[in-house]
Amino acid sequence: MKCNEITKILEQLAPTHLALEWDNVGLLVGCGDSDIKAILLALDVNDDIIEEAVELGANLIITHHPIFLGGVKAITTATPVGKRAIKLIKSDIALYSAHTNLDICEMGTNDTLFSILELADSRTLLDDIGLGKVGDINKTTLAQLAGLVAAKLNVPTLRYIGEGDTQVSTVAICTGALDKAMIMAAKAKSCDVLISGDIKYHDAHMALDMGISLIDATHYATENIVLESVKKYLEQHIDIETHISSVDMQPFNMSSTKSNSRI
Repeated sequence: MKCNEITKILEQLAPTHLALEWDNVGLLVGCGDSDIKAILLALDVNDDIIEEAVELGANLIITHHPIFLGGVKAITTATPVGKRAIKLIKSDIALYSAHTNLDICEMGTNDTLFSILELADSRTLLDDIGLGKVGDINKTTLAQLAGLVAAKLNVPTLRYIGEGDTQVSTVAICTGALDKAMIMAAKAKSCDVLISGDIKYHDAHMALDMGISLIDATHYATENIVLESVKKYLEQHIDIETHISSVDMQPFNMSSTKSNSRI
C-alpha cells in the first residue's frame, strides 16, 4: 500500500484542515509514492524511535508532534533535528505528523482522555477552535480526582493546584500544554477543575484567583494515550502491520515524598 493512500485514510480520522494555523502537519519527510511495509506510531521522533523503526522494518513513522515546527532554514548534521531528518531519508523511512488536528478530531487526544476518565455529557472547552472537552463526574474531591487521573494514566506522581478537599464535579480537559485561554474558558463554563499538562507558575496562580483547580498530568501522559486509538483505527482500515513505539519519551523522572506536600 502506498504511503499517500495510508495518510489519506488517516486524514479521514484527523483532517488536516482542523490543524491550527501555526501548526505543521502531514507528510514531513519521505515520498508519498513509497510502498509501506509496516508502520510505527509514536508521540515524537528521536534517534531511538528511528532505530526501533529500522529494527521492526517499519518504513512509515506516524507521530503526534511534528519534527519541524516554527520554521526550518537548514537540514544539516549540525542539529539534532537535522541529523534525524537525514537519518530518516537515508533509512528510506517516511514521517507523517497529525498534531492539533488529532487533538481536535473525534477519537483524538481529548476524546481519548475523556473516555479513559469516564466523564459524562461531553461538550467543547474552546468553542472557537473546537479544542478541549468539558464533562461531568460524580462529585469527588480534588485529591481523589488527582489520584484517579494518576492511576488511569499510569503516572507515578502528579501535581495539582488547589485544596485537596475541594469538591469537584465539572471537569475540563485539554491534552498537552496548558495556556491562559483554557483557564479562562474553564471559568466561563463553570468548571471546578482543569486537567492538562505543562502548567506554569503564574498560570497556576491565575487559576487559583479564578477559583479553578488544576491537575498537571504531564504533556506526555495526556497525549501518548492516543496512539492506541490511532492503531485501532488504522487496523480497521488497512492490512499493514502497525506497532506502537516501546520507547518511553517522558522526559521527567518522577519522585515523591509524602502525599499532599507542596514543592
